[in-house]
Amino acid sequence: RSGLQFSPHKTVAVMFCKHRTYDRNLTLRMAGVDIPIGESFKYLGVTYNRTLNWQQHINLKFKKVKNVIMVARRTLGRSWGPKPILARWGYIGMIRPMITFASHIWGHSLPDGTVKKLRRLDRFASGSISSFYHSTPGATLAILHSLTPLDLRITELAVRTMQRIRNQLPREWQPGPRSKKKGHISHWKEYMEEHQLNHRA
Repeated sequence: RSGLQFSPHKTVAVMFCKHRTYDRNLTLRMAGVDIPIGESFKYLGVTYNRTLNWQQHINLKFKKVKNVIMVARRTLGRSWGPKPILARWGYIGMIRPMITFASHIWGHSLPDGTVKKLRRLDRFASGSISSFYHSTPGATLAILHSLTPLDLRITELAVRTMQRIRNQLPREWQPGPRSKKKGHISHWKEYMEEHQLNHRA
């Protein structure tokens, strides 16, 4: 009716649960093709695992972005390479969006270890903008290059996105009585109310 078609050969089934053991002998079939049971899948650029903790997605994006930065750093020397303003533009305009994409879905799940990793990534990227002493603090480089810390940028983009689409959001998911976790819609709704960000960005 809507024209949507499924490709059995590109389909994987994921059991969304915290249980370490479950029946892996389930047989799912679509159009005569057996569907494998997997631990994760990728949809529209976001990786979902069966526990929905988003760490796999963040780690994959982190690795990809770091590889891109390493390639960019090979084009920069002490006395040659792109101008710092162009290198900064490339990082902010092309490389950062690779990791901040869809941050309103996973941005609420940033433990302290991930925040430190993101800030180290900013410091690593600063090496493709200009030369600096290895002892230079990352916070100092962020100020010199006018870079908003990556974890704060993720939060900013998530809030802006939620403000833009809040009237189109489905009914928010509510966890069970024994669960302390919240869905991303509930999290950002409470975050915006706490910080009085209910107006449109």
